[in-house]
Amino acid sequence: MLWHDFEENSNCLLNQYRISHWNESSGETPAELQMACDHLEQEMAGQPLNLIRARHLAYILTHGQLEIIPCEWMADKINHGNIMMGFRQKWKAEIEKGEMRILLEETAGGVAARAYSGNEDFGHTTPDWATILRLGFPGILQRIIDARTTRTAEGNLSSEQKDFYDSCEITYRAVITYIHRLAAEADRLAAQYPKQAIVAQNLDNLTQRAPATMMEALQFIILIFILQSEIDAVYLRSLGGLDRLLFPYYRQDLASGKITKEQVVELLKYFMTKLRAKHHGANIPFYLGGVDSDGQDVTNELSYLIVDTYHNMAVFDPKIQIRVHDNTPADFLRAVFRSIRDGCNSFVFINDPIAISALLNIGISLRDARNYALIGCYEPCALGKEIPCTCNGIISLPKAVEIAINDGIDPLSGERVGLSTGPADQLLTFDDLFKAGKAQLSYFADRSIERITAYESHYRQICLSPLYSATLDECVENGLDAYAGSAKYNNSSINAIGLAAAVDALIAVKKVVYEEKLISLADFSAILQANWEGAESLRLRCKNRYPKYGNGLDEVDLLTCELAAHACSCINNRPNDRGGKFRCGLFSIDWYIDFGSRTGATPDGRLAHEPLSKNLCAMIARDKAGITALINSVTRIDYTLVPNGSVLDVMLHPSSVQGENGLDILLDILAVYRQKGGFGIHFNIIDVKTLKAAQKNPDQYATLQVRVCGWNAYFVNLSLLEQDEFIRNAEHVKA
Repeated sequence: MLWHDFEENSNCLLNQYRISHWNESSGETPAELQMACDHLEQEMAGQPLNLIRARHLAYILTHGQLEIIPCEWMADKINHGNIMMGFRQKWKAEIEKGEMRILLEETAGGVAARAYSGNEDFGHTTPDWATILRLGFPGILQRIIDARTTRTAEGNLSSEQKDFYDSCEITYRAVITYIHRLAAEADRLAAQYPKQAIVAQNLDNLTQRAPATMMEALQFIILIFILQSEIDAVYLRSLGGLDRLLFPYYRQDLASGKITKEQVVELLKYFMTKLRAKHHGANIPFYLGGVDSDGQDVTNELSYLIVDTYHNMAVFDPKIQIRVHDNTPADFLRAVFRSIRDGCNSFVFINDPIAISALLNIGISLRDARNYALIGCYEPCALGKEIPCTCNGIISLPKAVEIAINDGIDPLSGERVGLSTGPADQLLTFDDLFKAGKAQLSYFADRSIERITAYESHYRQICLSPLYSATLDECVENGLDAYAGSAKYNNSSINAIGLAAAVDALIAVKKVVYEEKLISLADFSAILQANWEGAESLRLRCKNRYPKYGNGLDEVDLLTCELAAHACSCINNRPNDRGGKFRCGLFSIDWYIDFGSRTGATPDGRLAHEPLSKNLCAMIARDKAGITALINSVTRIDYTLVPNGSVLDVMLHPSSVQGENGLDILLDILAVYRQKGGFGIHFNIIDVKTLKAAQKNPDQYATLQVRVCGWNAYFVNLSLLEQDEFIRNAEHVKA
């Protein structure tokens, strides 16, 4: 049976990467591949890194063991052993022990204190999907050959450019060999499993031309994903706009009678289940809707079909980003909200006009900005044109406040991790303290940038990627690798986290020390260093009495805007080491827990080591004035200054959004958030009773989904700390 077998095959599909049955006669084991690649590295010592990586990749693709899942429509399995990642980690360690050793030692205290971080980022990329689907694997290879031939004929082919083109040719010839090998393996199984005859033909077609059917396009996307993310270890963090990319194949296949709509749905189920089976830690993303390069809405019939299929599957991986603008169809948004309300809530909404404006503000053209992809969770980048490196670094806003109160010293470690901005008894006004806090924040950004640019100066020694670079127009035209600064936009990113926690802390100090004069700043600092011991009444006063972020209060919101704008000014448009710019983000994902664990007690009543605030959220249970006030606070910030993205997490009680009126309420929330200039927003619709029951009886709630940060997870699989955070938040939500 070729069709209507998804349900009976679903368990096998979900376990296909957890349980493997490699064809041992099809190639070498990972240990054998490693030995051969080690020998290649020794043999090629002193040669350019892109040639070494190309030869490594080629050996793995042409010699690795294969497996075909008989019930699958899309083949990709090769026993690669994560060898490419191993080499990259080794080369990075050599740089860290050598040229970067002194800098890393100098900044180790700040990183350990979670004041800031700054690292390489090879993990947030996306190819130019529209171009490579049009070219196919043979077209990508031929484009490389043609570019080299043209440069040679013109007499302007440098040795570095020759190495680039040669490395890309080696890589893509090996890719085509790998696909031939998969086709042969599928063909071997075809007599017993008729579906594999079609798989083999699709694979064979992809070695000769671009995808021509929806099935071939889905197979192509899967191959690109495994090649780049899993084998080459340059993690691909967007599958692009699937509705706009696949719609031409969908329309043509239906018109020609090659496939029915029911079969398309089944293919989508196989495709999404395959992605889910990969168990990527932060889910695998693609986006739907939005505008095209000319500013026109692209929502189409396939947009609806993908959402409906996803809803009916009740899965959380892959995750779906919804690009929204004024002309996004309301019935499409209703379909998404219906899924969210039913507990299939791995969706985030991104405000197209704001995201586009933010990219314009870092020098990206209007056409490129409109054609943005969402990398990872919420980070916009110019698709196929920009290397955004969206998670290079982090700076902690609450830590800047803590360090300012303590003259640059981390009270938890006693080490200097910031500037000397004056002891507490010399910060005579709130403006003095706020100025000191901003100075510490600027210092954190400087150190983060210093670390990041140092890593970037060694990218040619750590990671070049012919596989990825060959998918980008400018890299092919320039004859240089993406990580050698050859993309159109070669940017880096730092995220400022803990906004609400920092603002609440500043307001508490302002009230207690400078307005009510209940205690000196020096004495307040001592109380905080003792983690509020013996000062519980003061802690409760600070926690419960004073204004808090998220309640639509001018005093707090204006301070929030000033702090956020300062963070952005410390980062945006500063030069990196690859000819690009830095981009600021205001999201925390799950870093708020780790950074909170290294942050002492803060003036807002928070105890030492407790989590900071998440993303754009208020501290838990402090946004007491309702969702309208929360949105009013959040949207006071100018998000056109936040090109690396931001998001507000909203939790609602199911009883508040029941029926068609409930969908109207959700649409209204989204509309207001967008109209007021919000960037991204996502939802959990759940009640505290369900969460408590799931924590107590996990076996009975094994499939209960929650939107964690920029991804979803089963609630019962979260840590106890994370579960308790959700429960505390849900207790605050009114029915």
